[in-house]
Amino acid sequence: MTSSLRLDSLRKRQALVLGRLRKKREEFAKLEQEVDDIQWELEEYKYPVLTLPKEIISRIFTHFRSARRAPLLGRYSPLVLAQICHHWREIALNTRTLWSSFIITLLPHKSSTASMSTLKIVNLFLERSDPVPLSFALVCEGKHDSPYVYMVMELLASHSSRWQHVSLCMHPMPHLNAIDGPMPLLHSLTVVSRKNNGAMIRFPDVPKLSFDRDSYTDIIPWYQLTVMNLESIELRQFVTVLRNCQLLVHCRATIAPVKTSHEDEVYFKALPIIHLPHLQAFLLLRWKYHLAERFTLSLDSYGNLALLKLRLPALQLLEVPECMLGNEPINALAALIARSGCALQELCIRDGGRTLMEPYEDAFPNISKIFFGTMDMTGRGVFEDDSEEWADGTESEDD
Repeated sequence: MTSSLRLDSLRKRQALVLGRLRKKREEFAKLEQEVDDIQWELEEYKYPVLTLPKEIISRIFTHFRSARRAPLLGRYSPLVLAQICHHWREIALNTRTLWSSFIITLLPHKSSTASMSTLKIVNLFLERSDPVPLSFALVCEGKHDSPYVYMVMELLASHSSRWQHVSLCMHPMPHLNAIDGPMPLLHSLTVVSRKNNGAMIRFPDVPKLSFDRDSYTDIIPWYQLTVMNLESIELRQFVTVLRNCQLLVHCRATIAPVKTSHEDEVYFKALPIIHLPHLQAFLLLRWKYHLAERFTLSLDSYGNLALLKLRLPALQLLEVPECMLGNEPINALAALIARSGCALQELCIRDGGRTLMEPYEDAFPNISKIFFGTMDMTGRGVFEDDSEEWADGTESEDD
């Protein structure tokens, strides 16, 4: 009797425990289902930025690069965007314009391994941007005459048909001989000899742009350029180039000093009228130099612009050293304006302080802004991109 009662008690306890277990399992099943539901919602959820069409994200990526050229590596390199997630990587790799604007900085005494790594990255940018027009700057810090520089130039030249806005700062200049091929899209060109400890190379050891001898000058389509910025070029060589720039809108050149010969004066006087119908901004600056020992240089070593017959009907902004206007600078300017029939709005006379401003103001009452010193280019957006890529070789206002 006692055994039977104990057996019934155990069975009741078992039934209660099983009932409790069943309820726990039901609760557990509900929790598992809830977890699955939450997981499904998480998987279906998309961050707002990921819901944007690929085209919009691609446009945002292009603005990330900003108006300035992107470095090959670092915070503002497009490589950063390709490392965020798989989705962004796919969009970045297919946004060709993202890879079409860049700056290459080559340092001297760089290891061969690092040099080849940079070369591979440059090739990567070129492949990913193809066939979009290219805007790039090549900056060689210091004297960089290794074969590696020539390899970079050859690689860039292999895509010369896509060159649109090009800035080159290098020494020695023979590296430019790697340029070979047509450049049908080229619109703006900046050529700088080199930097030396943050400033341009000192005179008289200035490597000139020898347009009469170097073969690469026959390849550059000067007639296509709308913007041109040349550093350390003799006036005679500059005029040779200028005569072929019929579409030029903005021009800036630093004129290298050289002993002006009688032959040069005869050459300038014999030239026909140089007609540049679209030129609006014309900046001629003196090259910044430090005289070597036993070397003398007079101000007329930069050449006499008054000997040229320039016709610039669209000219609005002119900056020129007074020393390049000859013995009668006001008469030279008056002849230029009369010949051009232009409505000049701003006139900046370099070397200010050696003469008075009043004679210029009296002679040109229709020019709204006349001043001495340096032209304020802030906000003009013509040559600003290059100004932060390297320091130019022009004089400071106090020179």
